[in-house]
Amino acid sequence: MYVSTREKKSGTIIVHYRDYALTGNSYKAVDSNYADPGASIAVSTLAHPHPPEISISLDRLRLKFPDPNKLGFLVMRFAATKPYERILSVIKKTAEESGVQIIRADENEFHSDLLRNVRTHLHGCNFGIALYERIEKEEPNANIGFEVGYLMAMNKPVLLLKDQSLSTLPADLAGKLYKDFDVHNPEDTIPAHIKKWLRDNGIVVSNAN
Repeated sequence: MYVSTREKKSGTIIVHYRDYALTGNSYKAVDSNYADPGASIAVSTLAHPHPPEISISLDRLRLKFPDPNKLGFLVMRFAATKPYERILSVIKKTAEESGVQIIRADENEFHSDLLRNVRTHLHGCNFGIALYERIEKEEPNANIGFEVGYLMAMNKPVLLLKDQSLSTLPADLAGKLYKDFDVHNPEDTIPAHIKKWLRDNGIVVSNAN
């Protein structure tokens, strides 16, 4: 960087140029507005914007799951019946085989408030897998609609898995791609969809030639 200085002598202005080199520390000082480098600032471990009311709970999530890029949120009804347990087991096992983790909001209590705990999971995960079925009820689940919409509003990819006995997805998902599966045979109808979707979205990289 060149800096000029002026000197007036006998009515004549003489301009002197000096060459200065800015070091990396100088750039850092400017970027930080000359903040004290030794000062301790409390910040969340997450790099992306998030509601301040879930900052602490997000840090708790990150302590347990350090890599958000390999963490997915499972959107489904909470039920302890055998069909749901089979589907949950298949999804988690398939994800593990692909090198990623799938979690549900009822598995972790990072925040004492129910909705904020759900939002902590939604912000803390990099992608979602949503299950649309009618195993016990015909009508769509409002919580599923909220969570899928929340993920999509953050531009996070969501795999939509649809019970093949359903004719369509809810109207608010019209035009979205989905994959059919058989609730009575999740072992043979879900894994291939998940593995391909994870590769297609760049969440996992296939080593196959």
